[in-house]
Amino acid sequence: MPALGLGLPEEPTPPTDRERMLLRALALDHLRADLRPRTDGWEERLEAASDYAHALDTRLELALHLPAGAARSLEPLARAPLARVLVFAEDRGTTPGRLVVAVRDELRGLGVDCPVGGGTDVLFADLNRERPDGGVMDVVCYPINPQMHAFDDASIMETPPIQGLTVETARSWSEDGSISVTPVTLRPRPDPDEASAHPTPPGELPGSVDHRQASLLCAAWTVASLASLSYAGAASVTYFETVGWRGVLEPDQLSPRPERFRSEPGTVFPVYHVFATIAPLRGGVLVDVATPAEPAVGVLAVQTDETLRALIANLTPRAHDIELAPLPAARAGVRLLDEAAARTLMRAPETLAFLRRDAPVSKGKLHLELPPYALAIVDAASPR
Repeated sequence: MPALGLGLPEEPTPPTDRERMLLRALALDHLRADLRPRTDGWEERLEAASDYAHALDTRLELALHLPAGAARSLEPLARAPLARVLVFAEDRGTTPGRLVVAVRDELRGLGVDCPVGGGTDVLFADLNRERPDGGVMDVVCYPINPQMHAFDDASIMETPPIQGLTVETARSWSEDGSISVTPVTLRPRPDPDEASAHPTPPGELPGSVDHRQASLLCAAWTVASLASLSYAGAASVTYFETVGWRGVLEPDQLSPRPERFRSEPGTVFPVYHVFATIAPLRGGVLVDVATPAEPAVGVLAVQTDETLRALIANLTPRAHDIELAPLPAARAGVRLLDEAAARTLMRAPETLAFLRRDAPVSKGKLHLELPPYALAIVDAASPR
C-alpha cells in the first residue's frame, strides 16, 4: 500500500474533539499543506498546519511554492513535522532540479532530513511535456483530477485506469525517485490568485467544488482510483481535504451551503469510509483478486497476517452481479455501503460495523449483487 494522506483546507482551523476522533481513525500517513513564502503570514499558516498534524498524530507533506526571485529563509520549517517537502517554482510548469537541490541543502543545514522533490502542481501533461530532473529528486509528484475535458458521471468513472498509467510513465524516467500523486481531487483545485480576482457569485459553487463529493459516486471512484495508483506502484497518494466540501466530512461548525451542495454540520461523506476501511491494512500486501465485471467495478484487495480485505465498488448507475475470486476461506464477512446505508452512516459512522453479514464462498468464489455506485467490503480470514 502507498502512504496515504489528505489535504488540509487553505486556512485550517483546529479540529474539534469529534473531528479529531474521526480523522485519527483514518491513521493518515500525512497531511498536505500548501505554503507560499512570498505571502505575509505564511509562518502562521505553517504553525497552524503543524498543530493540525500533531492533533492527528501524523506529519506534513509540505508543498512549497517559491517565487522566481529571492526566497525568504526556510528556517520555520525546522520546527514542522515533515514527511516530505515538494518544491514548486511559481514561474515554471515543472520544478527545476537546481531549486530542489537548493531547498534540500538549506533544510539539511537546518538539521532537517526528509525527502525533497518536485514535479508539477498543474497537470500530468505538464510534467510529461517538460520532464524534471528525476536524478536529483527524492520524490516526483503531480496532481490528478478526472474533469479536464468531460464532466458527466460516466466519463469520470472511466478515468481511474489511466491514473495508473501515469504512474508507470513517470517511473520510466524518474530514475530512483518515488512517485507521489498529490493531490487527487474531483475538480481542479483553486488558484489562490484567480479566486481573489474572480470571487464566486452568491449561491454558486466554487469551481473547485463538486456537489458529488458527498455522494456514493465519489466513494466508488476513489476505490477505483486508489486501486489503479496502488497497483501501479505509487509511493504515496494524497486525496481531497480533511473537512469541508472538498473533504471527507463536514466540520461541526458549518456556514450555510448553496442549494446545489446540501449538507449539515458534522456530516460524514461516504468517501470517509473508504479510508476508514483501509486504515487497519497499513503494512499489508496488495493482492490480485479478479471479477469478470471489470471495468464496471473497481477492486482493491490487501492481505494482512489476519485477513484478506477487498473493497469492490460499482462504477455504474446499474446494479451488477459480481463474482470475486480467489478468496482463502469458506465464508466471508460482507458489508454493503449503498444509498440506504450511506444515509445512516452520514450521521452515525460507527454503525458501519453492524452492516456485516456472512456470505458463503464456493471453491474460492464469492457472489455479490452490487447496487448502483455501491461499495462492498469483503473480509476473508487468512488460512493458518
